[in-house]
Amino acid sequence: MIDEKKRCNDLNGKEWLQNSFSVWRGLTKTSEEKALKHPASYPIALCEKLIHTFSKKKCTILDPFNGIGTTMVAAQKTERKGMGIDLSAEFCKIAKSRLKKDNKIKIINGNSEVILKKIKSNSIDLCITSPPYWDILNMNRSVDNKIKKSYSNSTDDLGNIKNYDKFMAKLMVIFREVHRILKVEGYCIINVMDLRKKAHFYPLHIDVTNEMQKIGFILDDIIIWDRQQDYNNMRPLGYPFKFRINKVHEYLLIFIKE
Repeated sequence: MIDEKKRCNDLNGKEWLQNSFSVWRGLTKTSEEKALKHPASYPIALCEKLIHTFSKKKCTILDPFNGIGTTMVAAQKTERKGMGIDLSAEFCKIAKSRLKKDNKIKIINGNSEVILKKIKSNSIDLCITSPPYWDILNMNRSVDNKIKKSYSNSTDDLGNIKNYDKFMAKLMVIFREVHRILKVEGYCIINVMDLRKKAHFYPLHIDVTNEMQKIGFILDDIIIWDRQQDYNNMRPLGYPFKFRINKVHEYLLIFIKE
């Protein structure tokens, strides 16, 4: 007999096996999700799969970079409680409209650096988030020629910090608080993508991993999120003088609070 109190999730054996593959494919945004006003949201399907894998029903889910509320919509759909925090009043309004009225889900408009300090230690079961990829949204994109569209003009917005080291330092201020409020053995899952600015390559998933371990998190594993089907306007980058990689995957970094 399985001791239900010791289970880490509610998956059956078949679902457990399917979710255990190191590359996750086929997780894309619906047409409704694509129509929402956000420059870099991720799909509900991805968040649902993460929530089912790393938590049980009635757990509390946190997203300190909530955006338009995708993580919280997934928390609602999977019968979890949730707290989503975001600087943008516009994004919070969209998030609330997606959730309707739900007393189990809180959407807070504000700075996570400030708000997380007010949350009780060891009170959150799972954190799932996709922080800004530095100030990359403010740059011209040679991969697909998408128009520049930043999150906001706020000086508190991590996506507006031009210096990479300062960006990483501010990011870790927030994740130190996440570490404090997570329960022991609670997971923190961060969606990141490596970056390039002209000749300089920034291995964001490695740098985040190193800094999270300094805070006290344990790197438990990594999932590759295959997004190739989302890219349909690719170009031979650098051709024919300098070979460059078209990045069509992102990382799901799985940390645990020991």
